[in-house]
Amino acid sequence: MGSNLFLAGIVLFNPDETILRKNIESIISQVSCLLLVDNGSNNINGIYEEYSRRNKIVFKLLKTNLGIATAQNHICQYAEQNGYDWVITLDQDSLCPEDLVSEYQKVLDNYDVDGKIGMVCPGIYHNRIGTLNDGFEHNQIEEVGECIASASAIRVSAWREVGGFYEPLFIDKVDFDMCSSLREHGYRILCNNIVILHHEIGHSVMKHFAGQDRLVLNHAPIRYYYMMRNSIVVARRHNEYWKYFRNNVRLIYQINFYESDKWKKNKMLLKGFFHGIMGKLGKYCE
Repeated sequence: MGSNLFLAGIVLFNPDETILRKNIESIISQVSCLLLVDNGSNNINGIYEEYSRRNKIVFKLLKTNLGIATAQNHICQYAEQNGYDWVITLDQDSLCPEDLVSEYQKVLDNYDVDGKIGMVCPGIYHNRIGTLNDGFEHNQIEEVGECIASASAIRVSAWREVGGFYEPLFIDKVDFDMCSSLREHGYRILCNNIVILHHEIGHSVMKHFAGQDRLVLNHAPIRYYYMMRNSIVVARRHNEYWKYFRNNVRLIYQINFYESDKWKKNKMLLKGFFHGIMGKLGKYCE
């Protein structure tokens, strides 16, 4: 099979410029184009000045924070308009392996016989807690039910077919919602465990309790609002109620047994629950 055209996109929101620089250098030589979509960063002027004249880098300035889903849709729209087959979506602090695109191309050459691979993702290694995906040590290429967006490649035509990223979610669960949409349209998600993305989940740590290791996320209260609200929305959109019920029970347990600032976090969880039930979406407002 012939080579596919890959575009990479990074969504920016007040990024650490040193980390962003490393991120850009890790991916720029692997793709034909890198699109930087800014969601109203305070430090965008300096970033634009540094990279706007650089070969292969294109900017899209959104002026205000419209959320991760809207920004990722802009990336995919640009890719579609310019003839790219695949989009690699990156967090602003992602450091890609040097063989990311070449390994993704191998997956497509060997497994995409019917054109129904909708997404390819890397193995994920958390620097503090270790591997995050099942089968990490056992399978080089495996089909998975969902993956995070960071360093994953989505087929542009599949993105279009499923209706794009669901913008009312704003942030959180945007990638999982897309994965569910892809599967519902008959697409597969393949994880290439040969290529590893080192990833950080906020300020998460592992806690050992009652014979089990538990991932404690330590997110800010506003993040828990989005996690609760959007889990209800995604559960409703894809009939995945039991899955997200279990996830939310674990989340409540984790916050109240392991985390600080419990009152604010529980308050935001409750708001997220009611807003999810009522269908009050978009960016959080008091």
